[in-house]
Amino acid sequence: MIASTMPRESEDAGVLARRARITLIVVAIWLGFSALQMSVGAALAKSGDIKWGRELLVDLTMALYWSLATLPIALWHRRLRARGHGIGQMILLHLPVLVLVILGDTYATRVAVYLLTGAPPVAPAIFTITYFADFDALSYLAVVLVTDALIAREAVRAQERREARLESLLARARLEYLEAQLQPHFLFNALGAVSELAHEAPQTALRVLRQLALIFRGALTARPGEVTLGEELVAIEPYLDIQRLRFPDWLSISYDVSGDTLDCLVPRFVLQPLVENAIRHGLTGRVAAGCIEISSRLAEGRLILRVADNGVGLRQVVTRPGYGIGLTNVRERLATLYGAGEQLRLVDAPGGGAVAEVELAARRATEHAPRAAVLPDDSGESVPNEPLAPAQPASAPSRPARVARSLAIWIACGLLWTVQSYAYLTIRNRLGQYTFFTLARHDIAVALLWAAIAPLVMGATARVPLTAGRRLPRAMAYLVGMAVIAVGHQALLSRIFAPRLRLWSAANTNIFILNFLVLAVLVALGHRRQLTEWMRERALSAAALSSELEAARLRAARLQEIPPAVLKALDRVIVAVSARPAPSPRRTEQLLARLGDYLRVAIECSDEEGITASREQSLARSLAQFERAATVSNTPTSLSSS
Repeated sequence: MIASTMPRESEDAGVLARRARITLIVVAIWLGFSALQMSVGAALAKSGDIKWGRELLVDLTMALYWSLATLPIALWHRRLRARGHGIGQMILLHLPVLVLVILGDTYATRVAVYLLTGAPPVAPAIFTITYFADFDALSYLAVVLVTDALIAREAVRAQERREARLESLLARARLEYLEAQLQPHFLFNALGAVSELAHEAPQTALRVLRQLALIFRGALTARPGEVTLGEELVAIEPYLDIQRLRFPDWLSISYDVSGDTLDCLVPRFVLQPLVENAIRHGLTGRVAAGCIEISSRLAEGRLILRVADNGVGLRQVVTRPGYGIGLTNVRERLATLYGAGEQLRLVDAPGGGAVAEVELAARRATEHAPRAAVLPDDSGESVPNEPLAPAQPASAPSRPARVARSLAIWIACGLLWTVQSYAYLTIRNRLGQYTFFTLARHDIAVALLWAAIAPLVMGATARVPLTAGRRLPRAMAYLVGMAVIAVGHQALLSRIFAPRLRLWSAANTNIFILNFLVLAVLVALGHRRQLTEWMRERALSAAALSSELEAARLRAARLQEIPPAVLKALDRVIVAVSARPAPSPRRTEQLLARLGDYLRVAIECSDEEGITASREQSLARSLAQFERAATVSNTPTSLSSS
């Protein structure tokens, strides 16, 4: 019981540590922003103009308030995102919370000042609310955008995990397809030998058929993937026995297997294609007896499997594109299991003949094998057979449409600033010579300047994101860049609208701080957009993988229907030819010819096109022909049900 609770306690401790770290980061950010406010105020104010005690109290109260308000704002935004609200609905649902946050900021500061200093507020609450409305709205928006960026990052990571899962399942489907692809070719090659033996040595032919059935029965019951070298050597023995029966006086097979390699993991069916290639190509044309040696050894943590023959060598073999179906299959399975690389090599042997060599990382069956995780068991977490295709992103608007939308948003922001300024000046009776039009002209100019700066800031976030490495130097570079832009923005506006006002004056303190907030929002928006683009790319990639996985599974499933049918057919042949005192060569040859017709179609089905409708008809037709040939005997078994 104690042991079973330890992982849960460890998980809870990890969650608490993560929450504590996030809390500290949030508090540090708001304290840093308060320090920035005080630093800018101190730099621009005249000596003695700032009451440091009150200023420190106000700024620290605001930092504490926003630290506490960040969590409910973030949770509320996460809830809205989880419900799938559109942008318009989200704005409407955020507005009441924004009003509450603005009121909370105002009254929290006023109450804190009164309780800690005993001094009553110097201005009515409505003054403070209207004056700091843009500050509070931008702070709120910054929290929302950072939260949205974090949500997007979590979605990207989840999508990457799903994509990795799909890739592993696709690798497994490809491996099963390749293993199923190998079996019809092997059997087709062996049936020709059985037909010859049916005339020369009927009992030997019957023994070969039984060995073939044993091979296929073992292939159908074994799991795909990896086995130990010892298991692979045992599994290949029926195949080697067939070759010894075929060429009793012409072929010898020997072993030089190191004992410390027997428990190393190798791909299933890795040796049989290499031996078959040596017999069909390396030893073809030899008059004297041929020899094949299967060996294994360890070298610097690598397992080296070798199948060597004393045949004609590679240079005299008729060249064909690729490695042939057997060797191509081995190479593709090695790439599927272990990644790209030259694990399979064909070279000339120094004393004549050829060597097929497979080199792998030596991994024991008793050790934890990272590569085994590439092909997970379907009994655990799985992806449904139906592809989980994510929602396809809408087509991106044209560049003029994006520019027009951006300008409309910034002009709307300028009008909101105008409404705030007009309301504040009206409430304070300071409107004077200003009109709504003159205020709008200034505030819309401010907004349009931000519209020109925004693409530069977002471009910088795409090129130098804070989510990559070296975050601290990049954060410092961002702060310096934001300071330059904030000052340059106000310098340009002052030159246009207030050339007599000094840039470095206390009147610009709040403007500089507001510029920093606008830039913080743009940085958060840039990162959020970047993560959204990544998520869209990952979603498209996952959709493609899902489609490819479904196609690979379908090809593998259809191709894997062939070996059980072949096994039943072999059993029918064995029963038919052994039902008499001695196997009939003509009867055996007839049945094998019909089975060969079926296998020819099966081999065609093992290409990328798979089992098409016409090929399926051909398979059924050849299977029916075999059935008719087999029903001549008294065997009651029917193959049609397969």
